[in-house]
Amino acid sequence: MPPRRNERERGRTLSIGWDDAPGTLGGAPGGDGPSGPRRDPADERSAGSPRRRRLLLLGTACALVLVLALTLPRLARDQSGPEDVVVDLLQAVVAHDLATVREHVEDSESSSGAALTAEVLDGATGGIRDFDIRGVERTAGTATVTVDLFGDRRRGTGTFTLQGISDGPFSPVRWQLEPVRLPELRLTPPLGVHQVEVSGVRFAAEELQAPSTPDSAEVAVRLLPGTYMIALPVESPWLEPARMRLSVPLTLGASTDMVADVDIGLSEEGRQELEYLITTRLEECGTGSSPALDGCTIADPVAGGGGGLARENGTWTLTGATPISIVSTRDYMWAVSATGTARFTPDGAESPDPGGVQLQALAQAYLDPHGDLRLGPSAAFGTMYAHCHDAETGRFTGVALVEDPEDTAAGEACGDPSVIEPE
Repeated sequence: MPPRRNERERGRTLSIGWDDAPGTLGGAPGGDGPSGPRRDPADERSAGSPRRRRLLLLGTACALVLVLALTLPRLARDQSGPEDVVVDLLQAVVAHDLATVREHVEDSESSSGAALTAEVLDGATGGIRDFDIRGVERTAGTATVTVDLFGDRRRGTGTFTLQGISDGPFSPVRWQLEPVRLPELRLTPPLGVHQVEVSGVRFAAEELQAPSTPDSAEVAVRLLPGTYMIALPVESPWLEPARMRLSVPLTLGASTDMVADVDIGLSEEGRQELEYLITTRLEECGTGSSPALDGCTIADPVAGGGGGLARENGTWTLTGATPISIVSTRDYMWAVSATGTARFTPDGAESPDPGGVQLQALAQAYLDPHGDLRLGPSAAFGTMYAHCHDAETGRFTGVALVEDPEDTAAGEACGDPSVIEPE
């Protein structure tokens, strides 16, 4: 018989989760609940659940953000382009910061860097006042930077080469300047000059000699662009210190050599002394009673005169002198001449004969080892002169007339303890 509609079928008891008795279906460990079988927490930890993967990805992202936050500011601070290094150097040049400049200048064995001082640069004019970066080229860890340089009224260029240096694959690249070549001045001071002034700053000549040639008298000095006054001081009142205005081109990083030729001249006092000496020599020639006018050269006869013939029994009188000629022939030696008109007066005559002859006094002037100006026979006549040097120091002391070149004691002309060097 089928069941009746009002009769209820026996059903399963449902668990509500907190009052299940032990062993019932809802509270039994590992039993089936309303959502399906339950898992052990240990099983969840051992399995790569989506939740755990999301946590791992989130942690990795946070760590990466932290690393970038710590390293990017350092990279931004340390990394700079090659042009920045060049700008730092040129700003040091403009500011006369020679300590920074010397760190980047080529330390050449062919020249001295002793004149790279702020005092020398302060005394110069027309140096670098401004600059512009013209271009930057990078190739395989090397960079070349070209710049335009500006002075007061001049313009030039500079070229700089830099090498990229890195401490590791993740380290920033540092740009290092290769040593910068500066213009070089070369000059050979005359004998007896032991000091050189550059823009009013005095140096011993030895300080400005090239390290590779310490025994050479040549001065070889590196200079920054600008205009400098070069002077060679001397101690004699008869001499004028050599001075020259040197303009160093506005260029950096290129080979530029300047060769200067300097000479020691006579001071005004020295010129007056030689004029007095040669005039006295001419007067002695023109006022003597010698018929052949010993010691003087007879030039062309004066119109209406006696033709320059020797005359006896009378006196020659100097009546006038022309401007005196003084020409430098070598260090501390000068060819000196003076010309005048001499007229002959016979003994017993009240006046000289009409006309006369032109006389010319020729001499070789020189500065002797005692510092005096003297006249000797003209070198054109085969007379020998010599440079004298101190036997102990080797320094030049003056010029001496050698009376007899064959005499082994000719060196005594220089005075003890000197040695002689023939002209």
